[in-house]
Amino acid sequence: MSNDHLMNNFESTLSYAELLDLFEKAKGWEEKYRQIMLLGKQLKRPDGSLLIEANQVEGCESQVWMVIQKQENTLNIIAYSDSKIVRGLVGLLLIAIRELKLEEIAVFDAEAFFQTLKLESHLSPSRTNGLKSLIDHMIAAAKNEI
Repeated sequence: MSNDHLMNNFESTLSYAELLDLFEKAKGWEEKYRQIMLLGKQLKRPDGSLLIEANQVEGCESQVWMVIQKQENTLNIIAYSDSKIVRGLVGLLLIAIRELKLEEIAVFDAEAFFQTLKLESHLSPSRTNGLKSLIDHMIAAAKNEI
C-alpha cells in the first residue's frame, strides 16, 4: 500500500441500502445483470501507471488490478478489470464496503453479501473464485491496517 493519496475511480453514489433495494426490486436475473453492467460503466479506467503486474489480483479469470490504501479508518480502493461484468461485480463490492470501518471489512462475509443480492446461483464457479480472491485481498489489507 502506498502513502500517496489516490483518487477513487468509482463514480457511483449508491449507498449499500440503495443497492439492496435496487436488487430487491429487480424482476429477475436479466435486470440484475443490467444493473451490474451499469455499475461497471461507473468504474473508470485508472491511470495506466496503476495497471501494472504488481497491482494484479491473483486468482481471477479476468485481469483485475487493485490498489488499496488506508484512508482514516477505512480503505480507499482503486480497482479495474478488462471484463465489463467483473467491473460491475467490483462495483458491487466497493459499494458494500465503502461505508465500513477497517474492523468490519476485516470480517466481511462475501457469501452472505452475494446471497442477499441473490447472485450466487448466477455466478460461475470460476467467477465466484475470482471474486473471493478480490474480497480476500480487501480483507487482508484491512487486517494489515488494524
